[in-house]
Amino acid sequence: MFPAGSLQQEPEDGKGNIIATQIRPSGKGRTRQWVIDDSLKMLDKVIGDRFGLIPPISFYGKSHTKENAHELFAVVVDVDYVGKQQLKNLLKQFGNGVQLRPTYLVSSGKGVHLYYFLQEPVQLYRNREEVLAELKEAFIRRLWNDTSSIRPDSPRLAAGAKIVTM
Repeated sequence: MFPAGSLQQEPEDGKGNIIATQIRPSGKGRTRQWVIDDSLKMLDKVIGDRFGLIPPISFYGKSHTKENAHELFAVVVDVDYVGKQQLKNLLKQFGNGVQLRPTYLVSSGKGVHLYYFLQEPVQLYRNREEVLAELKEAFIRRLWNDTSSIRPDSPRLAAGAKIVTM
């Protein structure tokens, strides 16, 4: 998702970093965040963890706030309440061109996360906020419907995509 050279290699080189979050179950330690640069060294801290998040966005600094958002590398949509028939419907729609085929389709337990990788990252300037919010809403309206979800009335975004609306 983050091509080599797209993240910070040296301090203040104008590129952002990934901010990965480890979420620990209650009583098992505290939630931690890791800043990951182009070397990907700190990625080992999150891989294999029971629950971790890596938004498809690079950030300046050490926190993932909209003020620190730098570039968007993918759009991620979470479709919840996906049963066997809904998954079949989605796959058929991807195959026949009714729905835009995602780069990756990932099971999220009771649903799916649809990852749409961008060919080039989008700079997250404030003047693009409205257009990106409209794009996000269009993805949700198109993907989360009565053929893709048992509960089509409850659309929402995957955690990574929430940051798109700055």
